[in-house]
Amino acid sequence: MKANNTQDNKNIAIKNAINVVQWQDLRQLTRGQIAYNIILPYPFLLLSWWFASQSWYVMACGASYLFFAAAFRQAHDGYHHSLGTGKRTTTGILLLLSVLLMTSLHSIRATHMAHHRDPLGDSDIEGSLAKVS
Repeated sequence: MKANNTQDNKNIAIKNAINVVQWQDLRQLTRGQIAYNIILPYPFLLLSWWFASQSWYVMACGASYLFFAAAFRQAHDGYHHSLGTGKRTTTGILLLLSVLLMTSLHSIRATHMAHHRDPLGDSDIEGSLAKVS
């Protein structure tokens, strides 16, 4: 019983901490920020392909990593509709990234949005690792 009380106290403390944060992800973007959000991962992809064509595989791996990181950043912004684009364009970007990353970003979006509905709750698959010792 004591372990449950301790876990409940931790959950309450976490939810209180989340409520204190001043979120800034729902703000207006300038045209430059929108262009940056849309273009960001693709130069790294092209650079990776070019390095591979030159047989510079270590550099290609580095550029591929940067593409991967930038693409998931773009996908995350797409999940929250904060790319600065319309719904159809955002859906198209997620579809393109799904093909390039060989994963279903629309499925990941569903899990991620469930994470935001109940952060670190019982139904939060994405945040469940935070509870592991």
